[in-house]
Amino acid sequence: MNTLVISGCEDDEFRESSRHPVERCVRDEVTLVVSGITTKELARAPQPVRDVLSSIHPEELERIETDDEVESLAQR
Repeated sequence: MNTLVISGCEDDEFRESSRHPVERCVRDEVTLVVSGITTKELARAPQPVRDVLSSIHPEELERIETDDEVESLAQR
């Protein structure tokens, strides 16, 4: 899941569609995959947005590390 979907959970316009995958994760229906880039971007987000990720049980959250090539592509 990318930063836009997670931050959309706190946006009136996108809240409903963004919360759906997060709610499924909270109910242990799916595992949420988050990249290192998303984690870095969320570190600079307002607290309510960071809390969205914190609401997910660690067993339902998979963090994917990034390498230099991925970081380079993310800057484009």
